[in-house]
Amino acid sequence: MREAARHAAAHPPEGTPVTTSSHDETAEVDEATGLADEHFKPTGTLFILVLFVATIILLWASVYVILLSRGVTV
Repeated sequence: MREAARHAAAHPPEGTPVTTSSHDETAEVDEATGLADEHFKPTGTLFILVLFVATIILLWASVYVILLSRGVTV
């Protein structure tokens, strides 16, 4: 019985509309890969990356100023 239920879930009856999980129904499908091109823009990720890089630069700049104020030379 379980096998019949799995088969029915995997293969819907003829004429049943198949829904997709894509949020954008107008997304174009790349014929080479078969994947939808959704034009994802990672703006939050870029913001966090810029914030991280700016923090690292500021921390190293503060270390450099501290070393210069102590008169440390290489």
